[in-house]
Amino acid sequence: MGKKQRRYNCKAQACAIQACISKTLDESKCEEQIRALHECCRQTRARGSDSDACQGLWQAWDKAAAAAENAKHVNK
Repeated sequence: MGKKQRRYNCKAQACAIQACISKTLDESKCEEQIRALHECCRQTRARGSDSDACQGLWQAWDKAAAAAENAKHVNK
């Protein structure tokens, strides 16, 4: 049988962001929670693991990396 991939849980950080924004209605006041989610997702990705809470963030990172790579080729 194949080895089961361990999933890391960054949902607590995602929930903290939602709670902060709901409370303050100002995303700029939730930077600490946003940084915590980014760090959790970065560590999760570095381990080659998965986390449902990070899927949207990873898609955004991948799009940004692709756009940066495309810009390098266009600017040559």
